[in-house]
Amino acid sequence: MKLGIIGFPGSGKTTLFNALTGQNLSVGVVGEQQKGANIGVAAVPDERLDFLGKVYKKPKVIHASVQFVDQAFVKEGGKKELGEEFLSNIRPADALMHVVRCFEHPVYG
Repeated sequence: MKLGIIGFPGSGKTTLFNALTGQNLSVGVVGEQQKGANIGVAAVPDERLDFLGKVYKKPKVIHASVQFVDQAFVKEGGKKELGEEFLSNIRPADALMHVVRCFEHPVYG
């Protein structure tokens, strides 16, 4: 499964991405247009699957995984190429996670 993380700048998209994937990426510089997307994978462990693997004596058990795409926000009036890149990274996602900022931001209010 592939999930795209979207939201306004400073909303906590990369912070959420880091928490879900166990990565430690630096958050974007406020006011600077970031380019590209961060991609990470989180394993979804399931004890039931491990149990079934033991019962049926399977040498290899493959757990589910979720791929997260932390997409940089495209500013209004930004370059057309960035908008196209945004869509090309987000389009294949099975679902979108919209991060909404619920705190005061020093730059965005």
